[in-house]
Amino acid sequence: MEGCNMAKNVVEKQRKLKKIKQNVQRIVFGKKNQTIVSFETRRLYLLVVVVFFIYLLCSWLVS
Repeated sequence: MEGCNMAKNVVEKQRKLKKIKQNVQRIVFGKKNQTIVSFETRRLYLLVVVVFFIYLLCSWLVS
């Protein structure tokens, strides 16, 4: 009985983790038909972050 309940708990935890992962992916990447748009926005965010770090590096080197 104990082993059966533990197995059920493990399966339930795996299902919950899978649902959480799917929800996070849905939030990060958007809906399936908007994947291209979200990919472009992620590239834009990455570009902004890279430019910001280059700016910080240059300002640190100048000072």
